[in-house]
Amino acid sequence: MRYAWHYKRTARPIFFAITTRVLADELTAIPFASSMTINLAYRREDIKHPLDGFGFVVPLVEKRTILACSFSSVKFPGRAPDGQVCCVRSLAEHSSGMSTL
Repeated sequence: MRYAWHYKRTARPIFFAITTRVLADELTAIPFASSMTINLAYRREDIKHPLDGFGFVVPLVEKRTILACSFSSVKFPGRAPDGQVCCVRSLAEHSSGMSTL
């Protein structure tokens, strides 16, 4: 019984500490992209675009933080009140500091 108690009190926490550190190092090495979506609402009269599509995508060569904008009130009727437009803007920044999709 003493050995089982001793294992639980010493070896197990050390094992988990080492495993956690190794996993943390591996996870830190994985490239990642932070992303954000912003919901915007406008009066329809303030938007000159005909909104004849579902949105737009910005090419990476433009080097902008905006990746895309979805006209969600066009895609999903009832998403915005009459006379209003709802847009969802997608932004991202790669861990290297470059914007990516």
